[in-house]
Amino acid sequence: MDMPLYVAKFRGAMADRGERRREKISLHKCKSILNRKKNTYSDADILAIRDFLYELANIDYDVFIHNENREASLNQKPKAHCSEGDQTTDTKHAA
Repeated sequence: MDMPLYVAKFRGAMADRGERRREKISLHKCKSILNRKKNTYSDADILAIRDFLYELANIDYDVFIHNENREASLNQKPKAHCSEGDQTTDTKHAA
């Protein structure tokens, strides 16, 4: 079974995180998808739906990146801090 075009485009966009701005799906392609089941959306409605879905995808992407960064920062080992009362000394350099 072939992968739908929008899934392939999404996967391609996710693989290339550095470039968020992609060419939008054409009005003609959107019209063919939205009007498949005898729906009749106007061009203005189709463009509004397309733009809304792109904005939704941008929000989802931002949340994904935020969660990835948060998870990465939580998985880092905390750095050891020495306090003044810490009696640990390096025996090689002790005089």
